[in-house]
Amino acid sequence: MQWYKRFFKFYINSSLHVAIAVYALSVISLKTYNLPYEESVLYFNFFATIVGYNFVKYFGFVKSHYLSLTRNFRLIIVVSVLAFFAMSYYFFKLNLMTQYTIIAMALLTFFYANPRLTKKKLKDEKKNLRQVTGIKIYIIALVWVVVTLILPLLAASKLITGLTIVAAIQLFCFVLASILPFEIRDLAYDHYKLGTIPQRIGIKATKVLGVFLLVIFVGLELFTIEQDPYLISHMAIAAIAAGFIMGSKKSQGPYYSAFWVESLPMIWLMFILLEDYFI
Repeated sequence: MQWYKRFFKFYINSSLHVAIAVYALSVISLKTYNLPYEESVLYFNFFATIVGYNFVKYFGFVKSHYLSLTRNFRLIIVVSVLAFFAMSYYFFKLNLMTQYTIIAMALLTFFYANPRLTKKKLKDEKKNLRQVTGIKIYIIALVWVVVTLILPLLAASKLITGLTIVAAIQLFCFVLASILPFEIRDLAYDHYKLGTIPQRIGIKATKVLGVFLLVIFVGLELFTIEQDPYLISHMAIAAIAAGFIMGSKKSQGPYYSAFWVESLPMIWLMFILLEDYFI
């Protein structure tokens, strides 16, 4: 395998790509509220995403197969450890309210990834929040909204208003819709007890739901237009996201969701920068 293919695979598997997506959404929040570039919260979000995603994806595997890890897995561990130290550095540069919110999200991520819920509570074999029927997608969307919208506002000591809640619901709809191609892809691997949206309503209805969520995403712009001047960018990214949702299928290519769908926040930020420049 050529070096650039190996690097690209490592780039995806080490969660660097998703970390850039989170960074891009965080920058969008700062621009939306006309806030200055705040490196502490932006860099914290970037490094914390690497740590959080790699913890969720690899912790159980690494714990059980540490002695047989491949070179790439060991390199991912090194990247994650370095990201943890960088994340910790920027964490202590944030104000207390932001830190408390981060701790709450960290606990949610921990219970999402670790089997600490008992058989008695779940009436099933020992599992984590990630495996509780139907809850996975909503936890992911909630964490993304808090990390990329609420944290930048708290870090800038901005009050959370009614319009902020509307913006949070708007972003929640966008993130939820963007996760659906992953849910469709994972139909081949997810246990039927997970109760994912495509498992419950089928692929066609899932696509319709995704487009409906994007309509809500654009429609809510009518309530936030005074503080969010990027209607054209919102409509453009919604159209592209809808195209990805409608084009997603169970047997999609390995990077359809992991790279292209995950790139939506970067594309969105590019549209906003262009809108700032030309309008």
